[in-house]
Amino acid sequence: MHHPQRGAVACWPGWQYPPWQSEYNRVSLKHPPVSSDEYPEGKPRLMNDRELTRLCDPEALALKDAVQLAKQIAVTEPLLDVHLARKLPGRESSKPLEGPFAVRALEILDAISKGGRLLSAVVQLIGHPDPRLRSKAASFIGRRTQNVKWAEKYLLEPDQRVRANVIEAMWGLDHPGTREILTQARVDGSNRVAGNALIGLHALKHPEVFHWILEMAKHPSPLFRVTAAWVMGKTADPAFQEPLKEMFKDKDPKVKSMVVKSLVKLKKAAT
Repeated sequence: MHHPQRGAVACWPGWQYPPWQSEYNRVSLKHPPVSSDEYPEGKPRLMNDRELTRLCDPEALALKDAVQLAKQIAVTEPLLDVHLARKLPGRESSKPLEGPFAVRALEILDAISKGGRLLSAVVQLIGHPDPRLRSKAASFIGRRTQNVKWAEKYLLEPDQRVRANVIEAMWGLDHPGTREILTQARVDGSNRVAGNALIGLHALKHPEVFHWILEMAKHPSPLFRVTAAWVMGKTADPAFQEPLKEMFKDKDPKVKSMVVKSLVKLKKAAT
C-alpha cells in the first residue's frame, strides 16, 4: 500500500490531520523526510521511531514547545509516553535515544506522564553513567514516589545534581521523615542541594528556616550567597525584602544580579 506524504508524516486515507500536525511539519523541515516504507501495513500509528526522535531533538524545539507539542499528540495517541519510554537507554528499542536526546525524552515524560506506570522504565537510569540522565531520573522517580526511605538512600549519591533533584522531589511532602531529611540536606556541601532543602523547609514552615536562610546569605562562598538570594525570591515571602536589600551591598556581581531578580519576584508576588 502506498502512503502519500505531507511534510514528515504519512497521509492516511480518511485521516484528518491532528492540531499538532502543522507545528510538527515545521519542525521536521530540518530533517530528512520519513520514507513511506517505515509505516507498517494495516492500522497506522501517528508517530514512528524517527518521529519520536525528532520530538526529542533539543535543537529543534525548546523544552516548553516540545512539551506542549507532546501533550497535543497525546490527545490522539494516549500511549505516547509508553512508546517514548521504550526509546530510553537500556530499553527494548534497537535505536535508543542517547545523550541530549535521552535527557529531553525524560523531561518530556516528566511533564506528560502522570502516575507511576513508567517507574520501571526510568528507575534503571539511576545507575546510568551519564550524570544528566541520573539527575533527571531521580527527579522523575522522586516526584512520583515521594518515598522518604528512597530519598534517604540517594542522598548518598556523589552527583550533586541527583541529590538536588531528590530533595526537590520532597517539596510539599509533609511527613516527619521529610523534615529530618531536609534538615540534614540544608548543610550539604552543594549549594543547590542546600538551597532546595531550605525551600522545602520554608514550605513546611519550619521554625528555624528563616534564620537558616539568612545564615546562608552570609556564607563565605558567593555560590551559596547567590543561592540564598534565589531561595528568598523562590519563597515569595515578603519578610525577605529587607534582607535582600541588605544583600545588594554584596561585592559579587552574581549575588547582586540574583538579588535584583528576587526583589522583582517579591514585588510581583505582592501585587
